[in-house]
Amino acid sequence: MNSSPFRRACGRFFRYAAWTGMIVFILVSSVYVYLDWKAEKRWAAVQAMVKREGETLALTDLMPPRLPEAENYAAIPELRGINIVEDGDDKKGAPAAKRQALLDLVSGLEKITPKMYQESLLGRPPDWPRLMAELKSTSYITDLPPAGKEAELFKRTLETQRPLLKVLAESSHRYQQAEWVPALRDQTLPKHLMERKVPHYNAVQMICRALTLHAIAAAESGDARAALDDYRAISLLTKTLNREPLLIGHLVSLVSNRSGFEVVWSLLRLRGLQEADVASLQTLLASYEPEKSYLLSLRGELFLGLNSLEALASDPTGMGMFSLAGATGKTGGFRSWIGRAVPDSFFTESSASWVELQMTHFIRPMKSQGSWAVVQQQDALNAALGSGRLFEQPFDRFFSRFMLRASLAVALRTLNVEVLRRQALVACALERYFIKQGRYPERLEELVPQYLASVPLDPVDQLPLRYRQADSGRYRIWSVGMDGVDDEGQVNPGPGDNPAAILSKPQYQGDWTWQYEPVALPPAVPAAAPKGPGLPPLPGFPSAPSGS
Repeated sequence: MNSSPFRRACGRFFRYAAWTGMIVFILVSSVYVYLDWKAEKRWAAVQAMVKREGETLALTDLMPPRLPEAENYAAIPELRGINIVEDGDDKKGAPAAKRQALLDLVSGLEKITPKMYQESLLGRPPDWPRLMAELKSTSYITDLPPAGKEAELFKRTLETQRPLLKVLAESSHRYQQAEWVPALRDQTLPKHLMERKVPHYNAVQMICRALTLHAIAAAESGDARAALDDYRAISLLTKTLNREPLLIGHLVSLVSNRSGFEVVWSLLRLRGLQEADVASLQTLLASYEPEKSYLLSLRGELFLGLNSLEALASDPTGMGMFSLAGATGKTGGFRSWIGRAVPDSFFTESSASWVELQMTHFIRPMKSQGSWAVVQQQDALNAALGSGRLFEQPFDRFFSRFMLRASLAVALRTLNVEVLRRQALVACALERYFIKQGRYPERLEELVPQYLASVPLDPVDQLPLRYRQADSGRYRIWSVGMDGVDDEGQVNPGPGDNPAAILSKPQYQGDWTWQYEPVALPPAVPAAAPKGPGLPPLPGFPSAPSGS
């Protein structure tokens, strides 16, 4: 059989295949080269824009000068080195033992801690009989105290069982600043910063909770000076977080300072401080700048996002992108192959988009108008990120879509805390005026310049905070809140176990008000109707909704 035609056909086929493969390779390589060129050009333009606007993409440029140890509250033996993780194990060594001692400050108090926060938003002091009953149910105390003695017993019990609290509070007298030892700039950081462990953040939050509980009890039992010491310690501890350009640290600082404002509210409500002490409290409040801390953390996020993209680009398994999207799979599978085939230009374009979005929707608004302007960016940011469907969103914003939501949520928290801080500053000035004059002023302008440099503005509408004397002899200070409508200081709490929770939600309709008169709570939410016939109730027992 003559096979030469077959052989010739096979030869032609393989030649065509080889030429086709070569052409495809050249075309694909050309596309990759073009995409890389285009991405690098865009990245160069973004870097020039960042420099032109006075920003930086280097983390070290954001770190403040090192504090002298003699001026550093966090250098005291009880706090020194709690930010160290030995050999990658946050349960190992002396730093871990110190952190555990700090975490133990709230051991046994977990049940009541949330119930002592946000009460000031509703003008309500702690419900001491209920709190003591709950502590007795957890065996934290053995006997219920006489009526009116609850705060005193709780304070005494804390001091007996948690002597470290007194050490932390009294040590704060000598300091005005705090920074971790070693400072962030002095640590050997991992190549990819997302891998850095920060167990000391949780320790700080627990210390501040314990100090807040003790301070409220001290204020309620007549020991205002001890409460002021506790608040000073809270203020210093959160300054350690505000000196680090990290969003998670800023968030912990917000939460801890928010609880600290309960101390300020209690001290001013009870009028237990002298005028000089209130002035000291006012100085502490003025030294805390949540919007400045938020801006610093946003600048840190610029670096952190780029650092994370670098980690994804250098991931040898190719699974990083799928892990980011919540998908899992074995290394070496089809997904891994796809991940390794992603061109470098994708990560360069993603880096450019990350910086552009951060600058447009966060850093520029924050620099010009503050956290309220960032909160107002939600719709514009959603439009920029595209829909939730994979093929309907810009691919260079895939990474940003997963990372930017957190920054926007923190903006709302920052706004809420900044409003409270400004209200607390005005409240301190009003109490100092009262101590001197025996009355409250008709207008806040009367506090200037002796008690306030100027009347603080409402961060929402940039008008002076509203103020009115109350029939009770005290006053109201309010912001127009999330809806931007002045409701004359009317607070509209939500129903349920935590009616104050709605006040910090984007959908809240009402004012944010500093006051000392209890807010009327809405009726309780009725039980849900049964979804089906269910089983008949047992005699003497109420029926439960179906599916409960």
